[in-house]
Amino acid sequence: DAGALDIAGIKGGKRAEVDINTKNITLISSNFNPAYIRKTSIEVGIRNDSSKRYENEITSHLTEKGISKFIEIGDIIFKDMKILSFRDIYNSLPTKWSVEISHLSIESILSYSIKETRVLEILKRLGCNVDVNNSIYTVTPPFERLDLVIPEDIVDEIGRIEGLDKIKSITPKLKNNDSSSREYILIEKIKDLLVNKGFSEIITRSFTNKGDIEVSYPMASDKGFLRTSLSSNVLSSVDLAVKNSILLGLDEIRIFEIGKVFDKDGEHTSLFAVIKNIKKKLEKEKEKIKAVRDEVLKELELDAQILCTVDDTGGIISLGGKHIGKTNHLDGAMEINLDLVLENIKKDLDISIIDIKQGTRKQFIPFSSYPFITRDIAMFVPTEISEEKAKDLIFNTLKKNAGNLLVKGPDLFDMFEKNGKKSIAFRMVFQSHDRTLSDEEVNSFMDELYKVVKTENWEVR
Repeated sequence: DAGALDIAGIKGGKRAEVDINTKNITLISSNFNPAYIRKTSIEVGIRNDSSKRYENEITSHLTEKGISKFIEIGDIIFKDMKILSFRDIYNSLPTKWSVEISHLSIESILSYSIKETRVLEILKRLGCNVDVNNSIYTVTPPFERLDLVIPEDIVDEIGRIEGLDKIKSITPKLKNNDSSSREYILIEKIKDLLVNKGFSEIITRSFTNKGDIEVSYPMASDKGFLRTSLSSNVLSSVDLAVKNSILLGLDEIRIFEIGKVFDKDGEHTSLFAVIKNIKKKLEKEKEKIKAVRDEVLKELELDAQILCTVDDTGGIISLGGKHIGKTNHLDGAMEINLDLVLENIKKDLDISIIDIKQGTRKQFIPFSSYPFITRDIAMFVPTEISEEKAKDLIFNTLKKNAGNLLVKGPDLFDMFEKNGKKSIAFRMVFQSHDRTLSDEEVNSFMDELYKVVKTENWEVR
């Protein structure tokens, strides 16, 4: 017969199956090189319990236990079972090893006071043989515990069994000195500047569906390459933000990302920032991003030249004879190679230039995964009625009926006077955290609002 009986440590073959006609069984109790098992299982595309078990490295001492257990059970099931031969082709089993650690080191690493008797109790429960001499433990782990090799492994087990909840968390002291990474300081400075300009930072995947560098084993078919630019992911985030702009109450979108990009020449850290108007009446995005670009160059004291386009809003950013970035190659966008900035920057980069704010803790709440519904109401009211009074009446009425389902508004979006009357229009947003709202449900809230407005003798347009 041709073909393998199995892929050792990964998968048994069809030809090796036991059926009703089987009379003789060759039983192999084996162990395998963990690195080879992982590599082979990936190459053949088979990931199962067997490959996971062996690639995490188990002791070869278990092979004898395994085959002995099979014989024990087989002797009960098959009364006439005979063992014809037994061979051991690997007689160089791992020898015992020991790890030394002092009681003082255990307490120092854990930052926790623990009695010697408790340490001994924990180690013996783990199956370790322990000798103690002058508060120094010589620990001999069982063969199964191949992960207990260095003193820190022993401390980790003691902490786990004792209970990490009993160990006090201690924030390590940070040293703000000149040894801090220049790249880190530059990035943090740029982040501070952009956030102060109303931008929000995003972090997106490094994997995409096309690029110069292909991934050997991609996690998905559309993530088989490393990104060559941040633009695609950031612009996708802009589109998503635009769809939710009503819910967020935004007139414009300002987002940026700083991250690694990978092309045929290597990798570098890149900045991509973009501004997108929601309302057409606002200043053009091109002018806004140009102002942001100029502010960044000024703050970093970069002696850069701009090779402008026709309308003077965009162009290539040149520094030290190199093109380090570009502006408005996409409307409202700016892209800069921060590695080239680091090579040419003259400004001293020390930790003191970062604006570190103490006590500015922000609270975040989960957003709903269900769609929102908007409703507008436009009314004619007497000229003496203020927008605030109308807004309060709408808010109080809807809150009474809709409760927390009213997540945004009422927001005034239109107002004018005509024939001695004032027209005002408000927009409201409804959304649930546990279901999709129906039009009928939201319409019922609005019907109650129309009734209250009618009692005020206001005319709904």
